[in-house]
Amino acid sequence: RAFLMAMSENCGQRSHLQDAVALARLLMSKLPKITVQDLLMDDDDVALHEAKKEWEKSGKPGPPTGSRKAYTELLQQERGPDFVDNAWFPQDGKLRSALNSIFDMAKKAGLDTNALVTDLGQSSKQRPWRDDGLLPCNGTRSAGPHYSFLKARPLTGREELLCRGLPCSRLSLRGLSDSDLRRMASQV
Repeated sequence: RAFLMAMSENCGQRSHLQDAVALARLLMSKLPKITVQDLLMDDDDVALHEAKKEWEKSGKPGPPTGSRKAYTELLQQERGPDFVDNAWFPQDGKLRSALNSIFDMAKKAGLDTNALVTDLGQSSKQRPWRDDGLLPCNGTRSAGPHYSFLKARPLTGREELLCRGLPCSRLSLRGLSDSDLRRMASQV
């Protein structure tokens, strides 16, 4: 990873910038190196099932629409013929098409499709996907929701918060829906 730090002359001395760089290096050496995939919930997690129920109520999953492509074919081969119909796979034909396109482009580029995470809130023209274990973002924030090709589902709000470094196990999140948590994560 590379970090670029700059300071205007009227904000401090060169030694202040050097101190900031030293602090950033120290923090990076102490922080655990963890990927998005390491933070994803197990398939039998209660919070995941609650998020899925909310997702289903909002009408996002559903029967496939449009033509099948490489990614949907792969999911059917690996996880069974009913997986795409019953999974957290977008019902929206545009999102479905975007996932298939992203999968195809990533495969052609030689990316690790199991580690691939994409930001469904951004245009595919911006190439909002990464395979290095980090959340993709455009500029300072990512729009979300994010989709994990490893789990073949979107990240839950709790997972989004975890990926941004918030300790969900220490936060009282009662009364907040999964969409509330995703919205909160997009503001971090």
